[in-house]
Amino acid sequence: MKDQGEEKPGRSRPRWLQHGNRKSSVFLVGGSLVVGVLAGAGGAFAVVPAATETSEYVALQERMGRTADSTSAKITDQSKQIRELEEAAEAVKAQEIAAKEKEAELDARDAALDAAEQVVADSKFSDGIHLVGTNVAAGVYSLADSSDCYYVWKTSTGADADIIDNNIVNGPATVTLVDGDIFETRGCGEWSKAS
Repeated sequence: MKDQGEEKPGRSRPRWLQHGNRKSSVFLVGGSLVVGVLAGAGGAFAVVPAATETSEYVALQERMGRTADSTSAKITDQSKQIRELEEAAEAVKAQEIAAKEKEAELDARDAALDAAEQVVADSKFSDGIHLVGTNVAAGVYSLADSSDCYYVWKTSTGADADIIDNNIVNGPATVTLVDGDIFETRGCGEWSKAS
């Protein structure tokens, strides 16, 4: 039997393998395994595609693109709706302003009409007892036509008042009233202010 440490003729062993060093053999085997594993791993990495090239990644990108497009469309629609609501609010505001202006115009017309009606009311009166300067304005009043018209100036409004002047007319008539007069008219119709 040959000694394991013996060399075969014609072959020389590397120096670190000489002398039957077991640690060196283990190192050699271990190193070979590491090199083999790394070589295999390198081959495995070469076979696996990049993450951005996988079908899952591409599908995810497409799905994200569709979601982004959909979200963008929704935002555009909502922006349009907001603009429309703002425009509608402005239109309502303009209508409110126009309505207030119209209301102010109508109030002014009503006031003018009330004033005109008051002038007309102040310029006309019918049968009854009138206190000139209180419920009838002073001035000259006339009747266009009458039949059995009785009018009288009195000292007071009571039943026992004295008559200052009176008249019964058929046809047109004219009287002059001054502030403080108590003037009663019966069966005469409507007196109109001439001046």
